[in-house]
Amino acid sequence: VRWHGRSIQNLREDFYRELLYCGHAAGVKDDLAAWENVAVSTRLSGKSCSRDEAYQALEQVGLLNIAHLPARSLSQGQRKRVALARLCVQPRPKLLLLDEPFTALDQRSINSLGDILNLHLAQGGVVVYTTHQELTLKAQRLHRLDLNPALSPMSNSNSSPNLSPALSQPLSATASC
Repeated sequence: VRWHGRSIQNLREDFYRELLYCGHAAGVKDDLAAWENVAVSTRLSGKSCSRDEAYQALEQVGLLNIAHLPARSLSQGQRKRVALARLCVQPRPKLLLLDEPFTALDQRSINSLGDILNLHLAQGGVVVYTTHQELTLKAQRLHRLDLNPALSPMSNSNSSPNLSPALSQPLSATASC
């Protein structure tokens, strides 16, 4: 894998400083308040994040009113938005790597996240994400990889195995820049 034309093995910290990863699971700590989760996870990535900055990030994902609540009391969608609030802490890393970022989100939250990602792209950032949902970002370049060949238009439906309901929608990995 190359970043700015150089192997990431040679860049190490320089590469990781420009990377923000959000996994499929929310990855929030139950005993911490929503704002503390944002601040701690941002600090663990080597960036500063004050209480005010965490509150501002939570406001951008529609969670200002619950910023003080412990994560254990939040719904799955709220927990996911707490994790995604890290995307709103400035300065934002250039490369966003997101695994199923739309899981557990309602349509309004999906649209809001799309706006955040589109702003990041407009500012020259890069987004790589996997999803089962259809979402088109406004990118100068878009690379899409459908990871379910059984659902590909090129596949022969007679030779396709029976798919579980979980695989009824193709999983896509998309890189936008």
